[in-house]
Amino acid sequence: MVHAEILAPEGSAPWLTHRARLWNYVEAIEKRQDAQLAREINIALPHEPADAQRFQLVRTFVAEQFIARGMVADIAIHRPVSENGDHQDNRHAHILLTLRHATRDGLRAVKTRQLNSKDQVLAWRAAWADYQNAALRDHGHRAAVDHRSLKARQTEAMNRGDRASAHVFDRLPEIHVGPKARQASRAGRVVIGAMYEILLVASDG
Repeated sequence: MVHAEILAPEGSAPWLTHRARLWNYVEAIEKRQDAQLAREINIALPHEPADAQRFQLVRTFVAEQFIARGMVADIAIHRPVSENGDHQDNRHAHILLTLRHATRDGLRAVKTRQLNSKDQVLAWRAAWADYQNAALRDHGHRAAVDHRSLKARQTEAMNRGDRASAHVFDRLPEIHVGPKARQASRAGRVVIGAMYEILLVASDG
């Protein structure tokens, strides 16, 4: 892990940015043993930008997509570890989100379960692609990302008669987030009841 921090909405309780206190509190206020405690989002990061640019990209995305909606976000950014067999471009971030809105006293009693919808996850995937592409352009990189699946992109290429591109997309998806890194991102005893992964594949042209 090369960077970790907690972001919370302005005006919320200051202690929400203290990792141990935050997640112990989240667990303590649940009544059921099988309760969903957090929402986890895993994102693949572009390898072209410098570290500082990559950190700022993640912080901007989290602030505008999650903090602005009232959630607290616990961010952990990981670099590839060659001795573990990671690909050199496998940079990624784990984001743990509270299910309740932050307040000046802590967290609301009611969870915001509408953010668990498939439509919301797809919207976040598309937004993350937009944020990455904007950052890549701003820093002079020609690379681009596409949030759609390889199958969807292959179908689109076939429909427009582009067999060369369709052949490129006929492959297995890349693996960006491994189980060791995922386990390392967990905070204390937090058990994730639902996990959504935003894994974006670089465009081949």
